Amino acid sequence: MAMKKYFLLVFVLVVGLVLTACSGATGNENQVTPTQPPPTITPSPTPLPPTAMPAATPPPTGASLAGVALWGQEPVPGARLELRAVDWRLTGDETAAATATTGAAGQFLFANPPVGEFSLVAIWPDGELSLGGTPAVTIEEGQTLPDQTIRLERGLTLVEPDLTLPVTTLPVFSWESLDGISAYRVLLIDSGTTEAVVETEVTTNSLAVADQLQPSREYTLVISALNADGSESLANLQAGFVTQDTPSVPPPIALPSTCVQPGLPTYIDRQAGYCFAFPQKFGVGDIGNGAGNVAGSPVDRSPEPLFATLAIDEVDSNGRELAEFVDEYLSQYSDTDFDIQRLPTALGGVEAELLEPVPGRLSSRQVIAATGSDTVDILSFAPSFREMAPGTMVTPQRRAQIDADLLFEAVMASFAFIAAGDDPPDEAVEVPDACLAETKGVFIDNDLGYCFNIPVGFSQQTGPGGGPMLVGPALDQSLSPVRALFSLMIEELADGRTLVEVIDEVAGDDSDRSEITLGGEPAIRIEGIPSQGSTLDIFLERDGYAYHLIFQPDSERAPQAAEELDKLIEGITQSFTFLESTPID
Repeated sequence: MAMKKYFLLVFVLVVGLVLTACSGATGNENQVTPTQPPPTITPSPTPLPPTAMPAATPPPTGASLAGVALWGQEPVPGARLELRAVDWRLTGDETAAATATTGAAGQFLFANPPVGEFSLVAIWPDGELSLGGTPAVTIEEGQTLPDQTIRLERGLTLVEPDLTLPVTTLPVFSWESLDGISAYRVLLIDSGTTEAVVETEVTTNSLAVADQLQPSREYTLVISALNADGSESLANLQAGFVTQDTPSVPPPIALPSTCVQPGLPTYIDRQAGYCFAFPQKFGVGDIGNGAGNVAGSPVDRSPEPLFATLAIDEVDSNGRELAEFVDEYLSQYSDTDFDIQRLPTALGGVEAELLEPVPGRLSSRQVIAATGSDTVDILSFAPSFREMAPGTMVTPQRRAQIDADLLFEAVMASFAFIAAGDDPPDEAVEVPDACLAETKGVFIDNDLGYCFNIPVGFSQQTGPGGGPMLVGPALDQSLSPVRALFSLMIEELADGRTLVEVIDEVAGDDSDRSEITLGGEPAIRIEGIPSQGSTLDIFLERDGYAYHLIFQPDSERAPQAAEELDKLIEGITQSFTFLESTPID
């Protein structure tokens, strides 16, 4: 009981002290405060700066994007796939919104990728950015996208030329080769027109541009390295460049001398690598309704006239020897009544076989030659009417047969292969590249030292003055049809005679003359001479000889010839070129 009283007394004293303190806090200045030590106060700790919280994990989108990364048909393990902004190439922002890494079989998975539009970019395990396609993907919440197949590509390295400097207008591109490549597809695109000025495939790691590029022009070079069957690109290169401000002078073409026969036109196929001479009155390309590399003049006036032709096809031998290839080639005619004769021969010094007659729309005489390790050339001369005896009445069929025989003899006697690279033939005729401005037909006078291109549809023959003449197709059905004509007359300037005197004699001294350049030489142009019935005459002097180019008929009198004349004038004036030397005796 005494203990309880003691605790009660202490409690009363404490309550009294508290009440006294509280009454002092009321602001009564006369209140007497008992003298005693102040209570001990434990200080509060100094507050710390707030701790940076980790970014909140975005909520799952429920979307997924999966696929496989391949190089050709092989999976690429360890490659990195990134989702980047669709305009990342333009902005240079390579930030990845999400990444994934391919497994052993090249598979990848983006689980819960962010919502939005992205480019799917692939990066090789060694860090090289794939130059293959970067497909655009649109990801929506909760969406499972179709599996993507990403085809990686390596980068090709250009060896020459240096594209940071202006490039010649006749560039030779070379690049590092890759193993396992069947061919390289090369595109050269005019950046101004977006047209492909070169579109080809080569099996070597270089390409010489054959046709002059425009000076001071921007181009884009695209090279794709194709896999074994040519179906996919394994590596590529894309680069822009600017050409020099002056045209390049192309090197001359070194032709075997057998291809250049006096008075005959020459057919040159630089890409296929051969040339040959063909008879007069034949032209390059289609004439009338014809087809083929070379065609003769029509021998009748029917809606589908008959004429002699030569068609050349290059086909894959699939590794077969020539005899084996011909065996299989002839098997397609096993059910016909044709008794096809088969004789060994040679074409341009290589092994060949002669077949005749071969069935078709018109029977033909064919020469099959082994022209490469994996290719054969098939030359088809048509028509071939072997059943006609020499004394057969002269009919259109007989005339066409005679023309086909002439063509066969000329081609077989002159056919030659053009040496590749820097290895010209032993006896070569150097022909300026300009002579092949448009077509594969060219007239070369190696004695007088000039050449010019033969436009498609025109045949060559000897003109009235002994020089070459080009004759266009008939433009009407009359006995003497209107045709576009070009002729070249050359005469020696002897006894002090001048070119002006020659022009005065032909055109009169009051003709309207203008100065031009032809074949690199100064020339005089006259818009037609009435006495000759011409549309255009051009005169020039070289090495003591006067050259007179005549384009007929007068287009005002024969307006139906205007279009063909324009083609003829453009073809001749742009291609007429003098050879390096003029070996005139």
